[in-house]
Amino acid sequence: MGLDITVYKIVKEERENYFRLIDENGDYENKFPAWTKKFENERVEHWYDWEKFKRETGIDVKNCRWLSESYTEEGCFMDLWPNEAGKLPEYEDFKKEDGTHDFDAFEKARSEHVIKVDLEKVPLYEKKVRVLYKEEVGYQRKGLNSLFYADYRAEKIGCFVWTKSELVRYKRDYCDNKKEYIYPSGKSSGSYLYPKRDFQRNIIDNFGKHCCVTFSW
Repeated sequence: MGLDITVYKIVKEERENYFRLIDENGDYENKFPAWTKKFENERVEHWYDWEKFKRETGIDVKNCRWLSESYTEEGCFMDLWPNEAGKLPEYEDFKKEDGTHDFDAFEKARSEHVIKVDLEKVPLYEKKVRVLYKEEVGYQRKGLNSLFYADYRAEKIGCFVWTKSELVRYKRDYCDNKKEYIYPSGKSSGSYLYPKRDFQRNIIDNFGKHCCVTFSW
């Protein structure tokens, strides 16, 4: 799983993909530029009814830490860690004296408290939400350097870029110059990467009117 960099055009016509203009609690988020107001639409979504689920199962999802979701032939599942179980065991907690890790003990410690929720069995309710429909017009996988990730973790930058001038700064600060690709083993490949050129071609050149760029994993 790596970084996905996507250029979206905001459109008025209904699309399969969209930005939801409310947060997970259903509250309106005013984080989009003023010009997007004229593109807003209303849409009916099906939301999980966690309060009803709590009454039916005794599982308080809102008092749990989300771990992961999986979508398989067996169904759709969400793994949770209840807050009352204390600290979530980390892999490094099971490091042995010889430098290796006791994976079995790690898995056991987690499995004792992890709650697996079958999402297909969670009751739903309908909710009207405000959305911005979007159309993908450019894409790149990975290609940004370690400074980008450091600034993202430090919340110096966010998930959205709304101007081409800001993208030019991203190219300057977060895209390396031409460099050789080195195999994970450390062996030289003889092939070269061009991060600045690729970001220009894939992202900046596809950024037009009524566009934004998102960063996701």
